[in-house]
Amino acid sequence: MRREYKTMACGAAVFVILLCGCEKEAETPVVSADTISVAEEIANGVSTNVIPAEALEYYALDYKIPEGFSRTPESTDILDIYASDTPNDYSYIAYMRQENNGATDYANLSDADYKASLDKALSVNTVIQSVEKTPGDGHMHVKVLFTYLNEHGKMEVTEHIFITDKYIFEMVYAKGPEADWKEAFAESEAELRLVNVAQQ
Repeated sequence: MRREYKTMACGAAVFVILLCGCEKEAETPVVSADTISVAEEIANGVSTNVIPAEALEYYALDYKIPEGFSRTPESTDILDIYASDTPNDYSYIAYMRQENNGATDYANLSDADYKASLDKALSVNTVIQSVEKTPGDGHMHVKVLFTYLNEHGKMEVTEHIFITDKYIFEMVYAKGPEADWKEAFAESEAELRLVNVAQQ
Protein backbone atom coordinates (compact mmCIF):
# COMPACT_ATOMS: atom_id res chain seq x y z
CA MET A 1 0.00 0.00 0.00
CA ARG A 2 2.79 2.43 0.90
CA ARG A 3 4.61 1.72 -2.40
CA GLU A 4 1.38 2.15 -4.40
CA TYR A 5 0.71 5.49 -2.68
CA LYS A 6 4.23 6.71 -3.42
CA THR A 7 3.91 5.73 -7.10
CA MET A 8 0.57 7.54 -7.37
CA ALA A 9 2.01 10.66 -5.73
CA CYS A 10 4.97 10.72 -8.13
CA GLY A 11 2.65 10.25 -11.08
CA ALA A 12 0.46 13.13 -9.90
CA ALA A 13 3.50 15.38 -9.51
CA VAL A 14 4.64 14.65 -13.08
CA PHE A 15 1.08 15.33 -14.31
CA VAL A 16 1.04 18.73 -12.57
CA ILE A 17 4.41 19.65 -14.08
CA LEU A 18 3.12 18.72 -17.55
CA LEU A 19 0.01 20.86 -17.03
CA CYS A 20 2.12 23.83 -15.95
CA GLY A 21 4.23 23.44 -19.04
CA CYS A 22 1.13 23.47 -21.28
CA GLU A 23 -0.56 26.55 -19.81
CA LYS A 24 1.33 29.07 -21.94
CA GLU A 25 4.13 29.25 -24.42
CA ALA A 26 7.60 29.90 -23.11
CA GLU A 27 8.47 33.58 -23.30
CA THR A 28 11.74 34.75 -24.81
CA PRO A 29 13.66 36.56 -22.09
CA VAL A 30 14.70 40.13 -22.78
CA VAL A 31 18.41 40.53 -22.10
CA SER A 32 20.35 43.78 -22.13
CA ALA A 33 23.35 43.99 -24.43
CA ASP A 34 25.47 44.92 -21.40
CA THR A 35 24.52 41.76 -19.45
CA ILE A 36 27.12 39.05 -19.01
CA SER A 37 26.41 35.42 -18.15
CA VAL A 38 26.99 33.97 -14.71
CA ALA A 39 29.70 31.74 -16.15
CA GLU A 40 31.48 34.79 -17.58
CA GLU A 41 31.10 36.66 -14.30
CA ILE A 42 32.64 33.81 -12.32
CA ALA A 43 35.39 33.36 -14.91
CA ASN A 44 36.22 37.05 -14.64
CA GLY A 45 36.37 36.81 -10.87
CA VAL A 46 33.66 39.44 -10.45
CA SER A 47 31.42 37.28 -8.28
CA THR A 48 32.40 35.72 -4.94
CA ASN A 49 30.35 33.25 -2.95
CA VAL A 50 30.25 34.80 0.50
CA ILE A 51 29.17 32.48 3.33
CA PRO A 52 28.42 34.17 6.68
CA ALA A 53 30.95 33.11 9.29
CA GLU A 54 28.24 32.00 11.72
CA ALA A 55 26.76 29.67 9.08
CA LEU A 56 30.01 27.71 8.99
CA GLU A 57 29.38 26.64 12.59
CA TYR A 58 26.29 24.60 11.73
CA TYR A 59 26.51 20.92 10.95
CA ALA A 60 24.10 18.12 10.11
CA LEU A 61 24.48 14.37 10.45
CA ASP A 62 24.34 12.56 7.13
CA TYR A 63 23.11 8.97 7.42
CA LYS A 64 21.59 6.19 5.35
CA ILE A 65 19.01 3.75 6.70
CA PRO A 66 19.43 0.08 5.68
CA GLU A 67 16.71 -1.63 3.68
CA GLY A 68 14.21 -3.39 5.89
CA PHE A 69 13.48 -0.41 8.15
CA SER A 70 10.65 2.09 7.81
CA ARG A 71 10.25 5.55 9.32
CA THR A 72 7.55 5.59 11.99
CA PRO A 73 4.71 8.15 12.20
CA GLU A 74 6.12 9.43 15.48
CA SER A 75 9.19 10.82 13.70
CA THR A 76 9.91 14.55 13.54
CA ASP A 77 12.70 16.71 12.13
CA ILE A 78 14.71 16.29 15.34
CA LEU A 79 13.74 12.68 16.11
CA ASP A 80 13.63 9.98 13.47
CA ILE A 81 12.64 6.45 14.47
CA TYR A 82 12.93 3.56 12.02
CA ALA A 83 11.35 0.22 12.95
CA SER A 84 12.16 -3.15 11.44
CA ASP A 85 9.73 -4.33 8.77
CA THR A 86 10.22 -7.94 9.90
CA PRO A 87 7.36 -9.29 12.07
CA ASN A 88 8.31 -9.92 15.71
CA ASP A 89 11.63 -8.13 15.24
CA TYR A 90 12.08 -5.37 17.80
CA SER A 91 15.18 -3.91 16.19
CA TYR A 92 15.16 -0.20 15.50
CA ILE A 93 17.31 2.74 14.43
CA ALA A 94 16.88 6.21 15.89
CA TYR A 95 18.28 9.63 15.03
CA MET A 96 18.13 12.50 17.50
CA ARG A 97 19.28 16.10 17.44
CA GLN A 98 19.35 18.56 20.31
CA GLU A 99 20.96 21.90 21.01
CA ASN A 100 24.22 21.85 22.94
CA ASN A 101 23.85 24.21 25.88
CA GLY A 102 27.43 23.55 26.96
CA ALA A 103 26.36 22.29 30.39
CA THR A 104 27.95 18.84 29.96
CA ASP A 105 31.62 18.13 29.32
CA TYR A 106 31.24 14.97 27.25
CA ALA A 107 34.99 14.56 26.90
CA ASN A 108 35.35 13.87 30.62
CA LEU A 109 32.31 11.65 31.19
CA SER A 110 33.20 8.21 32.54
CA ASP A 111 31.72 4.86 31.55
CA ALA A 112 29.73 5.00 34.79
CA ASP A 113 28.31 8.39 33.78
CA TYR A 114 27.11 7.01 30.46
CA LYS A 115 25.63 3.96 32.17
CA ALA A 116 23.72 6.12 34.67
CA SER A 117 22.37 8.27 31.85
CA LEU A 118 21.27 5.26 29.78
CA ASP A 119 19.73 3.48 32.78
CA LYS A 120 17.65 6.58 33.49
CA ALA A 121 16.65 7.15 29.86
CA LEU A 122 15.68 3.53 29.17
CA SER A 123 14.46 2.63 32.66
CA VAL A 124 16.56 -0.55 32.54
CA ASN A 125 19.85 -1.86 33.86
CA THR A 126 22.29 -1.48 30.99
CA VAL A 127 25.62 -3.28 30.63
CA ILE A 128 28.28 -1.03 29.09
CA GLN A 129 30.66 -2.95 26.86
CA SER A 130 32.80 -0.05 25.66
CA VAL A 131 32.96 3.73 25.34
CA GLU A 132 35.23 5.21 22.66
CA LYS A 133 35.90 8.95 22.36
CA THR A 134 37.43 10.27 19.15
CA PRO A 135 38.13 13.99 18.63
CA GLY A 136 37.36 15.28 15.15
CA ASP A 137 37.56 18.52 13.21
CA GLY A 138 35.26 20.81 15.19
CA HIS A 139 33.48 17.96 16.95
CA MET A 140 33.85 14.95 19.21
CA HIS A 141 32.57 11.47 18.37
CA VAL A 142 31.57 9.13 21.19
CA LYS A 143 30.69 5.51 20.42
CA VAL A 144 28.96 3.53 23.16
CA LEU A 145 28.27 -0.22 22.95
CA PHE A 146 25.86 -1.63 25.50
CA THR A 147 23.20 -4.28 26.08
CA TYR A 148 20.03 -4.48 28.15
CA LEU A 149 17.19 -6.90 28.79
CA ASN A 150 13.53 -6.15 28.24
CA GLU A 151 10.37 -8.20 27.84
CA HIS A 152 11.46 -9.23 24.34
CA GLY A 153 14.92 -10.44 25.33
CA LYS A 154 18.45 -9.08 25.03
CA MET A 155 18.89 -5.88 23.01
CA GLU A 156 22.33 -5.10 21.60
CA VAL A 157 22.86 -1.40 21.03
CA THR A 158 25.47 0.81 19.42
CA GLU A 159 25.07 4.54 20.02
CA HIS A 160 27.03 7.19 18.13
CA ILE A 161 27.13 10.68 19.64
CA PHE A 162 28.54 13.61 17.68
CA ILE A 163 29.08 16.74 19.77
CA THR A 164 29.57 20.13 18.11
CA ASP A 165 29.44 23.61 19.64
CA LYS A 166 25.85 24.09 18.46
CA TYR A 167 24.24 20.63 18.42
CA ILE A 168 24.47 17.09 19.71
CA PHE A 169 23.58 14.38 17.20
CA GLU A 170 22.83 10.81 18.24
CA MET A 171 22.41 7.74 16.08
CA VAL A 172 21.23 4.55 17.78
CA TYR A 173 21.31 1.07 16.26
CA ALA A 174 19.42 -1.45 18.38
CA LYS A 175 19.34 -5.14 17.42
CA GLY A 176 16.63 -7.39 18.76
CA PRO A 177 17.31 -10.89 20.12
CA GLU A 178 16.14 -12.73 16.98
CA ALA A 179 17.57 -10.33 14.39
CA ASP A 180 20.67 -10.48 12.20
CA TRP A 181 21.38 -6.86 11.26
CA LYS A 182 25.08 -6.89 12.09
CA GLU A 183 26.33 -6.38 8.53
CA ALA A 184 23.61 -3.89 7.56
CA PHE A 185 24.18 -1.85 10.72
CA ALA A 186 27.95 -1.86 10.20
CA GLU A 187 27.56 -0.53 6.65
CA SER A 188 25.21 2.22 7.81
CA GLU A 189 27.49 3.19 10.70
CA ALA A 190 30.51 3.37 8.39
CA GLU A 191 28.73 6.05 6.33
CA LEU A 192 27.84 8.36 9.22
CA ARG A 193 29.22 11.80 8.42
CA LEU A 194 28.99 15.24 9.96
CA VAL A 195 28.56 17.70 7.09
CA ASN A 196 28.79 21.46 7.19
CA VAL A 197 25.38 22.87 6.27
CA ALA A 198 26.76 25.97 4.54
CA GLN A 199 29.19 24.01 2.39
CA GLN A 200 26.89 21.17 1.26
